[in-house]
Formats: sequence, C-alpha cells, structure tokens
Amino acid sequence: MGAIGRLLRQEFALWRQDTFSKRLFLLLWVTLVASHVLGFTLLRPAFPKHEHGPSQGREAGPPPGGPPAGDMVRRMVVPPFLPPHALPGVDGPKPDHGGPPPHAHSEMGPGPGPGPGPGPGPRDRGLPWLEYVARFGVLGLGAWLGARWLTAPMRKLAAATQALQSTVAGRGELPQMDEHSGPVEVRQTAEAFNHMARQLREQFEQRSLMMAAVSHDLRTPLTRLRMRLEKLQPDAEVARCVADVQDINAMIDAVLDAMNEERRLEAPVAVDVWSLVQAMADDLQEAGQPVSASGVAAVIKVPPVGLRRVLDNLVGNALRHGGSADLGVRVRAAEAGEAPGRWVDITVDDQGPGIPPAQLEAVFKPFFRLDASRGRASGEQGGSGLGLYIARELVERAGGHISLRNQAGGGLRATVSYPAA
Repeated sequence: MGAIGRLLRQEFALWRQDTFSKRLFLLLWVTLVASHVLGFTLLRPAFPKHEHGPSQGREAGPPPGGPPAGDMVRRMVVPPFLPPHALPGVDGPKPDHGGPPPHAHSEMGPGPGPGPGPGPGPRDRGLPWLEYVARFGVLGLGAWLGARWLTAPMRKLAAATQALQSTVAGRGELPQMDEHSGPVEVRQTAEAFNHMARQLREQFEQRSLMMAAVSHDLRTPLTRLRMRLEKLQPDAEVARCVADVQDINAMIDAVLDAMNEERRLEAPVAVDVWSLVQAMADDLQEAGQPVSASGVAAVIKVPPVGLRRVLDNLVGNALRHGGSADLGVRVRAAEAGEAPGRWVDITVDDQGPGIPPAQLEAVFKPFFRLDASRGRASGEQGGSGLGLYIARELVERAGGHISLRNQAGGGLRATVSYPAA
C-alpha cells in the first residue's frame, strides 16, 4: 500500500505540472467529448413532445403518424451500415413463422396492411451519415492541431541544433532555447541543450587556444635548429634535416591558418567568378606557370577571401602533383540533393596520376597525405595535409560543396559548386 501511495503522489505531483502526458490526455479527452456532443446534437429527434391528456404527461410518445419508438431508438443507436438487429435491445425484423403479419393489430387499433409503409424522411436518411462526417471532421481537426501543438518544441529543438552546428566553433551567436516555458520535459531538454552548447563552445575555444600556443612555442626551437643546421658544411644528410624542419614549420603555419579560419567571420558578397578565375590564371601565367582558364560569366554570393583561398589551394595542388592547372566555370541546373535553382561549378583539372578511388574522400581529412615520404625523398618541401580540409570547411560554410574525381583521360578534377546569385 505504501508503494501504491507513493506512486499516486508522484502521479498527482506530475499532473499538477505541464507535461506531455497531460497535454496528450487533455487533447484526446476534449476531442472525443466534442465529437460526441456534436454528433448527439445533430442526431436529436426532430419531433416535439405531444401530450394526450393530463394522465400521460412525461410518458407521452411520439405524435400519431410519427415513427414508432423502436424505429427512433434504432436510428439513434444503430449505424446505417449495420442491420437493425445488430445491437441487443433494439428490435429488428423477426422471422415469419406463419402467424399474422407484425403490427397487424395493436392496442390503438389495426395497423397498416401489407405492403410498404411510409419511408424515412430526409432527416432520417441523412442524419446518421452527417453524424459520422462531423465526428471524423472534429477528430481530424483536433489531431492536426494537437500534432502541431505537441511537436512545436521538437521543431524548435531541431532548429537550435542546426544553428549550433555553425556557431559552436565561434562563428555567430550561440543558440539558446527557452528554459522557462513549455512542459516539464521541454524545459529540461532546453536546459540540457543550453548547457551542452556552452560546454562545446568552451571546448572549441580551449582547443584553439591550446593549438595556437603549442604551434607558436614550437617556432622558436625549430628556428634555432634550422639556423644551426644551415651553419654546418653542405651535406646531403644536413639538407634532409633542413627539409624536415621546413616541413614542420609549414605544418605549424597550416595549423595556425586553420585555427584562424575557424574564428574568422567574413560576410558573403556577390563575386564575379569568371573575372576572379581569369585574373588568377593571368597572374600565374605571368609567373611562368602552365595555367589556363575558360568558361562563362557567373555570379555567386560567398566570402571573397575564403573563395580565393580555396582556389589557390586547388590550383597549387594541381601544379605540384599534376604539372599544370586548367580552370573552368560553368552554370548548370540543380542536381539530386542540391537546393533547387542554378548552380555554378568551378573546376580545376590537372594531368597528374590522380588519386586512388578508395582515397578520394580520405584526402579531405586533416593531416592526411597520400605519400608522406615523397617530399623528403625528392628533397622538396612536402604539404601539411590541411589544405583540402580547410578548403572543404570554407566551401561548406558558404553553402557549397567540393568533390574530387579521376578523369577518364587521366588526371584529377576538383569541382567546387556554389548556388548562383
């Protein structure tokens, strides 16, 4: 009994609060009651009471010529798609055993003779169907309004979660949910979400500060090491050591750039893509690089510095690994999975060996390099493995997407796609 009492007290305490269970109960209860009240109101008998004398009073039946009491009860109880004798207590047609026809004699005198009696009136034929139509309508409307009412907090949570994805790393305002309104479950979820968002923001800031501090502190001993190595007599082993130090410095620079990109908030503006691509190709051609450009005029709305950094990275990869870079600009219709409208593709093609199909996606991971020893073996400075990672971050932040694929005739194609302005 004590356990039952505690359970009842807990349920009573919950009932006094605004909970989803309470909302659902009230919704179902009000909807069902309203539908039945409406159906009963529409199905009331249409004839008034008739008194046949002082002694009859409340027991007066329907007026002479009106429907018998059994028919009236049958119309109010039995749905039109069931036979009249489907429910107990309601008279229906009885089998003929050879006796006199039913209702041949009654206390009031002889009844109607053989043959069909008067048919039901218009109200008798339409009211049962009108009752069910009204009930279905009220139930449907209540279910729709209730679904919108009950799922409103879930829609707010989904919107806050989507906003958190782009703001937790320091870009924009941190989304906050209302912790003081709604059912208990919603307030608890909002409190947990806000606490999680603040913790994520703090962890990202601490990670960025720690990486920046470590990268900055590494520069001093690496610089001293490189200067000491350069003072030594020229030697192949010393040259490889210097190349290693330069690789580490390049990696530190890339890490700092990645940290800065995460914290930088650049407003998007309308950019003439073809003019930008053509200017890049002209500058590189003057520097003696094998770069070409072709395409059509197109305008997109993106952060201009971020777009320039993405293209610089892709063109640099094409020149380093493919020996040349061919830039192109084209406008196309949206494909599956993209927002409807026109899209602008910026392509960078090279004539290199390409990338193994199994690693086309892995190259976007931070610090991933296809051949970590290639730069050291050739005596050249290798990459940091952060270029494509930063490029994807910048492109997706601006609402676009980037992809790599091997061309049939050889070489690699990098495609950056943005919605057209």
